[in-house]
Amino acid sequence: MQKYLQSTGSEYIFLIEYHNGSENIMNGIQFCRFDLTLEVPAENSKYVPVEKFRDDIVARYDILLSEDLGKNKLLYYTQDKFEKADRYLAQQMGYINAKSYAILNLKDIRGKAFGSILCVSTDNEQLNLLAVHELAINLENIFNNSGIEEEY
Repeated sequence: MQKYLQSTGSEYIFLIEYHNGSENIMNGIQFCRFDLTLEVPAENSKYVPVEKFRDDIVARYDILLSEDLGKNKLLYYTQDKFEKADRYLAQQMGYINAKSYAILNLKDIRGKAFGSILCVSTDNEQLNLLAVHELAINLENIFNNSGIEEEY
């Protein structure tokens, strides 16, 4: 994952996974919670304290409930727009000093959401969105080849 920090122009990559208690969204029950499950900071970047995002409530975060994210669009926000789109999440992420964010759902082989969201941030406004999209495709391929799609 470290190589994607450079190709995307990012300082921080993280993955959010929806769940209900101990079960994933793919069980058919509407999700209500999430965990931050993967975090990759650039050298000299601060880590996000993942305990802040363990078993957290989805309803607190406007971006996680946004219609555009639900439609599998790649969302890009500068810090000002990010604060307007989700003030609570912006406050939670404020200590990493990001200036821009890219967020999108990861999809299974049939184009349905896995219940995982890729998030990339940087300390400038120069994210390479094409590289972010490529990273998402690579992660989707890993998930699709891991047998996850056979479970539902």
